[in-house]
Amino acid sequence: MRDLDSRSPRRREAARELLAQRVPEAARDWLRSAIASDDRTQLRMLGAGVTPAVLCARALAAARVASLPGPEPAPPPEPDVEVEAGPGPGSRK
Repeated sequence: MRDLDSRSPRRREAARELLAQRVPEAARDWLRSAIASDDRTQLRMLGAGVTPAVLCARALAAARVASLPGPEPAPPPEPDVEVEAGPGPGSRK
C-alpha cells in the first residue's frame, strides 16, 4: 500500500495492479475509477493493514455505495412573496 504514494510510476502501477488482483471482480470497475481519479487516500483506506477478507468486504461495500443513484434534486422552492394583481406599471386610473 505504501507504493501507491511512490514517486516512481512503475512502483505506483505495480501497487495498483497488486491491489486489483486482491479485490473481487465485482469491485474492479469501482477500483479502476478510483485509480483513474487519482484518489490515493481512498485507496489507502481501502487496504491499509487489513486482512484479505476485510479488503474484499471494503471494496465490495465501496463499489455498492458508488453504484447507488445520487439524491434527486429538490424541487425549486415556491416564492413566499404574494404578488398583487392590479394595474401594471404605467397604467392610469
